[in-house]
Formats: sequence, C-alpha cells, structure tokens
Amino acid sequence: MNNRFRNPILRNQFDSMVSKYKRRHSDLFTADGAPHSGAGGGQAFWHGYRGTTFGAGFVTAHDKQTPAYASWRAGQACRAAEGSSPAYPH
Repeated sequence: MNNRFRNPILRNQFDSMVSKYKRRHSDLFTADGAPHSGAGGGQAFWHGYRGTTFGAGFVTAHDKQTPAYASWRAGQACRAAEGSSPAYPH
C-alpha cells in the first residue's frame, strides 16, 4: 500500500494501522472478528475504510498533519486494496 506520508510520525501511524488490519489486531477487531473502533486510532481507521467523514473532516492542512488523519488514510488504503469485495461492507 502506498504510504505517502513524509512526516515520520504519520508514516509510522499509517504503517502501524495497515499492519494491525492485516494481523486483525485487537485495536481494530473484536474477539469475534468484527470491526472495533474504540482504541488506537480505530475510529478514524474505520471511517476511512467505510469512506465516511471523521468528525468535521480533514479540511485544513493542520488537520492533515494528525495521527487520526494517517489512520483514516490507512483505512482508505486497506479498503482500496480489497477491490470490489470489501471484507467489512458499510
């Protein structure tokens, strides 16, 4: 997946979220395997995965320099990598 972040903190956040998704980590999944949005950037990730806005959205340049934005973009990237059959539909 294409990690376009140059800022090391955001780059690491993106990579971490993608890795957690691939490993079905408890920050993103319940014990039953359902999406979990309560920890470690999960809420932003799942909003990105589902293609929905997180809060007011990431409007300003400052908004796009946050770990939440990197998590949101990671969710988008994971969903895009699944093609036409998402594992977790809206």
